[in-house]
Amino acid sequence: MNHAFKNRIIISIENFSSHEILYLLEQARIMKNFPPPPSLNTSILATCFYEPSTRTRLSFETAMLKLGGRLIGFSDGKNTSAQKGESIEDTIRVIGSFTDVIILRPSSKESIYLAHKSTKTPVINAGNGTEEHPTQTLTDLFTMQEIQKDLQGLSVAFVGDLKYGRTLHSLCLACALFGMRLFFCSPEGLSLPQETLAHLTRKKVQFSFHQNLEEIIPCLEPV
Repeated sequence: MNHAFKNRIIISIENFSSHEILYLLEQARIMKNFPPPPSLNTSILATCFYEPSTRTRLSFETAMLKLGGRLIGFSDGKNTSAQKGESIEDTIRVIGSFTDVIILRPSSKESIYLAHKSTKTPVINAGNGTEEHPTQTLTDLFTMQEIQKDLQGLSVAFVGDLKYGRTLHSLCLACALFGMRLFFCSPEGLSLPQETLAHLTRKKVQFSFHQNLEEIIPCLEPV
């Protein structure tokens, strides 16, 4: 199984099956309990953030440094040749020739796909516009599994801005892989995007909409 991840992209959480996600979570658990020795001393990671980031960018950089790798990149698209009109395809094509993996947070949801097509270097989506944030979902699933012990068939509530929250868009797609029951509660005008609802419907996921959190709480799994 581990060889199947060599040179894999992470554009959407849909790039993974439920079995692959469980394998990744198990490897994360092992690494958390038994930190591995530095093994990436010849590898270079590029963190390319066209939008602001604190936790996502620094967590990737910290992980790479702890594994012995090296870093290049930028934390502000204003400090790149994009300001002179260079396309993201040209930028990523060049960066891909320098590095072994690219962590990318573009300013639009379409740019992550353009970037991926422009290089043979694996691209990892660190949040593309309002669409997805798949690596955050892997972290969320890891925490859920630690607390609940099993991801299959959980009841999960999503509360707040469901329209623009890219983290929960990815998490919804992942929940569909594990047969979870979903409850949605949001202010008017900030409901879940139609494309996400259509995906959940196709996957025959049970979900419902609610006006307030109080009516959802009794339906949730106890911690």
